[in-house]
Amino acid sequence: MLLFGSVEQVLACSCLQTKSCQAYNNADTIFIGKVVGSKDQKTVEDYSEDSDASLQTKPKTITYDVGEIYFEVQESFLGTEKGSRITIFSGTGGGDCGFWFKRGETYLVYAQKEISDSPSSVSSLTYGSSEERLEPQADRLWTSICSHTSLATQAKEDLTYLRSVSLNKNESSIFGDISEILNYREDEETKPFANIPLKFQLIGEEGSNFETVTSKSGKYEIKLPSGSYRVIPIFPDYSQMRELGSDRTEFTVKNFGWVKADFVAENKSKISGKLISVEGKPIAESTVELINSQTKEWVESADTDVDGNFLLEGIPTGKYFISINREISPNADSPYPTFYYPNSLNVKDAKLFEIGLGQSFENITFQLPSKLEEQEIRGTVIWADGKPAAKTRVEIEDTVENTFFRKERVTETDDFGNFTLKAFVGRVYKLKAKFEKYEDLPEEEAQREMSISGNITIIEGVDRPTRYARVTRGKAEIKPFKVGNKPLTFKIVLKKDN
Repeated sequence: MLLFGSVEQVLACSCLQTKSCQAYNNADTIFIGKVVGSKDQKTVEDYSEDSDASLQTKPKTITYDVGEIYFEVQESFLGTEKGSRITIFSGTGGGDCGFWFKRGETYLVYAQKEISDSPSSVSSLTYGSSEERLEPQADRLWTSICSHTSLATQAKEDLTYLRSVSLNKNESSIFGDISEILNYREDEETKPFANIPLKFQLIGEEGSNFETVTSKSGKYEIKLPSGSYRVIPIFPDYSQMRELGSDRTEFTVKNFGWVKADFVAENKSKISGKLISVEGKPIAESTVELINSQTKEWVESADTDVDGNFLLEGIPTGKYFISINREISPNADSPYPTFYYPNSLNVKDAKLFEIGLGQSFENITFQLPSKLEEQEIRGTVIWADGKPAAKTRVEIEDTVENTFFRKERVTETDDFGNFTLKAFVGRVYKLKAKFEKYEDLPEEEAQREMSISGNITIIEGVDRPTRYARVTRGKAEIKPFKVGNKPLTFKIVLKKDN
């Protein structure tokens, strides 16, 4: 059976406008029921507007049924029968999203089995702050503040929808949005993908297929019998479905239920190649960066495998260059200077990759220069009275322009206030020092600020040494310096406030 038509012609229900459909499709049991008891109760102060708690010498309290709650079913919509008694579990507090019930009140309850295919199923391991630990049980029913459960008097819209279900048996819908990121945009937002055909294959039954297309706004919705379906967007040859961890292509819909299935199309493009050393050996576990040539902004990156291979794919149309250690500062896994393909330290000499729709560049070889040499940075941190400032945190931070993912190198002074760090020759760093071990010092001695002496000049403006956010925590930054071929020595003096 084939069903063709626009979105407007295949609407199943108002799933696009209401949460009732979603709550129905996620639930295993739905009913209206009166609370007749519980295993546990919780009493708290009543801060509702009509309680006048603020005017009471002793605030009013309110008692809730929590944990294991017992209901008398007055009307059933799914999974139970009218007149029956049913037990529902929920959290008891402590941030577990439990729903608390009042004895004698009537509620519309949406509940799920403990082991459920629903994306919002609840586990018995989250039994709130109760000391009791429940053993897993597949058929145990749970509800929460996120399940759409509410007082029956506040569920008019839901009840209208649920009572209409019995009049429209075997009707379900799958709907969603399809968007595309084929072209580069600075806002990085997607845009609707119009006129994209979709196939809906009923799993296990060959020939039971349905079809529709997206509207001008990239939306679709199709009415079809309940069951399990494989949804297949049919994109043009130059595009492909973006593979994300949350992507799903198989969905199950209940009678008069619905599923929202969104898809994103990306440009069917790639840049692939191998990263090698100056000796021609593969470089593993290094990050190759894709940079937009117009905005000079990072777009994406790819790590090399054990053979030095890398793959950048789904690249929007535009002009790019590739680099290493432009966005990530040199580190032990990648001790190389900022370098651009094919063979330059200067971005002006980088090769431009012009990516069109469905265009790729494959099997390029990106050879890096020699590794950077490391050099020691040594120093001493002392108090103003000349005593060593032991256990003071000292760190250096790479400050090369465009380096966004900076990796700090951190150490702590020894008992004599001495520290040693290693940095790469040719890179520019800031040296920072913090003393945070205040628990062992008198309060007045802990209130210190740092200043720099010796062969380092105090910097005015944003780099000026200042007290940390709290007066008990000081920090200092030394003017950016370039690491040369000789060890650098610093002296940091911690002074008391004037």
